[in-house]
Amino acid sequence: MDVSRFAAAGVSTAVHARIGEHDRLGFGGKMVHLIRDTDYSCEMRSCFWLGYFQENDVPNIPEVRKEAFPDDFGKRLCQHCHEEMSLLATFLLKMYAEHNK
Repeated sequence: MDVSRFAAAGVSTAVHARIGEHDRLGFGGKMVHLIRDTDYSCEMRSCFWLGYFQENDVPNIPEVRKEAFPDDFGKRLCQHCHEEMSLLATFLLKMYAEHNK
């Protein structure tokens, strides 16, 4: 990730993580949240790299990736993100204001 390009794009924060299931060893992907300052507040864009297996014995081959991430996975991930951000929006602004007086 070329962080030297963040300032020109208005990116103020980036959160990079490996993703996996809590009951399994290792990881099945990576993600990054990029937060960009705007005139009205900020916006977050998220990118996911699925099938990036690390620290496990899962072979990184098309058949395994298709089984781990079936066709409807993207739709379910989008729904999860929408629900998560909608929930966070109900209290984060108030929490920020309370802790930054």
